[in-house]
Amino acid sequence: MALQLRKLDGNRLLVETESQQHEINLIAAVRLELRNRPEQRSFAVDGFEVVNSFEAYDGIAFQLANWDVGVVLKIEFRVSKDRLIVTVPTSELVEQWGCRYKVLKCDLLPGLLTAKSGVDGYFLTPPYSGTLVDFSQKRPGIN
Repeated sequence: MALQLRKLDGNRLLVETESQQHEINLIAAVRLELRNRPEQRSFAVDGFEVVNSFEAYDGIAFQLANWDVGVVLKIEFRVSKDRLIVTVPTSELVEQWGCRYKVLKCDLLPGLLTAKSGVDGYFLTPPYSGTLVDFSQKRPGIN
């Protein structure tokens, strides 16, 4: 099973195998939790702009920015045998307004392997149980 990466346009990346394709929206590829230091509160930030892209022999990297909070970062997609490796090098994370906003947490690909209600399919529960759950089953209600 060989993985391939293909840049579709400025905001989308296609991950392909022989049998499947998965499109990644780069604008929503990263979600950060920031701390507003003067106001002493935390908040989530997503909706990054693709500033630049770089191709390498084993993958593609994108420079993303959210100018509203002054955060610029690099996200790397690399292929290693049959695995996709996604990283954000901390050395390339820039907090332009670091005295006001500090990054607390970085979620990579927050919507990966999610589905909308009513979609046919299954998901596998965490290791050791190996239970398959049908998406279409009615969810339990609250008593």
